Amino acid sequence: MDVKTRTNYYRRKKKRRKNLLITSLIMLAICLGTGGYLYYDYETRQQARAEQLEKEKAEQEQREAEKLQEEQQKQAEQAKEMQAINNKKADISRYLDSVGFKGTAYIEDTGKNKFSMVKCAGLADTATNRANNEQTIYFIGSSQKTLVATAIMQLQEQGKLQVTDPIKKYLPYFPNGDKIKVQDFLRHTSGMNPRKKNGKAITPTEIIQSIERAGAKTDPGKWDYQDDNYAVMAYLIEKVSGQSFHQYMQTHIFDPAGMKTAGFGAQYNQLPQHANSYGDQDGKQVPKPLKEDLSQFYGAGDMYLAANDLKNFDDALLSGKLISQNSLDQILAKGPACKYGYGIYNCDSFFMVHGVMYGYESINSFSADRTKKVILLSNDRNDHNQIQMNEEIMKILNKD
Repeated sequence: MDVKTRTNYYRRKKKRRKNLLITSLIMLAICLGTGGYLYYDYETRQQARAEQLEKEKAEQEQREAEKLQEEQQKQAEQAKEMQAINNKKADISRYLDSVGFKGTAYIEDTGKNKFSMVKCAGLADTATNRANNEQTIYFIGSSQKTLVATAIMQLQEQGKLQVTDPIKKYLPYFPNGDKIKVQDFLRHTSGMNPRKKNGKAITPTEIIQSIERAGAKTDPGKWDYQDDNYAVMAYLIEKVSGQSFHQYMQTHIFDPAGMKTAGFGAQYNQLPQHANSYGDQDGKQVPKPLKEDLSQFYGAGDMYLAANDLKNFDDALLSGKLISQNSLDQILAKGPACKYGYGIYNCDSFFMVHGVMYGYESINSFSADRTKKVILLSNDRNDHNQIQMNEEIMKILNKD
């Protein structure tokens, strides 16, 4: 190989090396650039991920803080509501103690501050020191009139009578019977004279005959409260239903309403949870026994039950289990002569029925919005009338 050839060879070799070096440097630059970009991208994404995790952590902590705050606020509101409930319970209990209530009281509020309470006081039997309790049963006197009116409305819904019918349609010999309507008996506007009573055992037919003999003192329309009006209604229930009054009430009122303790008449004294009749004398319970045979209270005072079963009746009545809303509206509407509807007083802000029978006294009341109930059953009457007690308890329930 000559000098020129050798020189060219080395030049080409040198050039190749140079080109290889340049290519290598370019490739290295590309690799470094790509690696740097990938590293930068990785670091950027890692930083973004870390920032996202930090943001999510902060948001989670904020949610947890807000949830804790809401829970604390809810607990505070619940504590406030519970305190309000406890205050009302204490106020009611103190009030009943202050008026010397003896019996069983059931109080309920299903409105904003939902609660129910039972207050029991006094003795059901002074001879054995048996105390009144939640299961104690009492005669409820005229408080049963609402139940009787409910039965009449059931029979109207069944097409067996109309409250606008003259009573003569069912009792052809009834005095002034072509003018007196069924609803006049429900409203105590029949105008009839009270029957004479001898206190002895009597049959429903004999009661009606005695009422018919007493005759009418005025035309119907004027309010004149007479228990005999509801004796006529009890007899009408028998006549159009084909059942005895007591059997009809058991089948169509007590059973569907779940009233396990409700009943009638003389078997009362054989029941272990019955309360004896007393009057209050110098702070003591003094026996005040019934002087008339219980058959004399037919339809208007021969019913007994425990407080919870009067609540069960109210629930069934107001929920539509016993009669329709239209029938309920008729029962609760004020009569043309006064605030007495069909077996119950419409006092605007609440409805109430009151019963008195020797030492027994009862109140069954619920608010106009149906959220509050006051049931007072007593076997020891004193100077504090339960009508006033009901009003005072309603005031306590209506406190904010």
